Amino acid sequence: MVPDDDGRATLAALDACLGQLSSRARHVLHLRFAERADRDTIARRLGVGTLAVKSILSRSYAALRACIERRLADDRS
Repeated sequence: MVPDDDGRATLAALDACLGQLSSRARHVLHLRFAERADRDTIARRLGVGTLAVKSILSRSYAALRACIERRLADDRS
């Protein structure tokens, strides 16, 4: 994170990186964070198993983390 930016650079990177995820991954993240649904609820709503939801979330977190780190590093250079 860029010092003294109050997290704005990280939030901007997050917003851009969310757009790079699949619509399904974005939907699962929306259910998890905006609607505060747990994995069981998400699984029922999507008609998949809880392990599938866990996998989608895990892959999404990893992709977001890597994307944000790249963007912040690019901003520093």
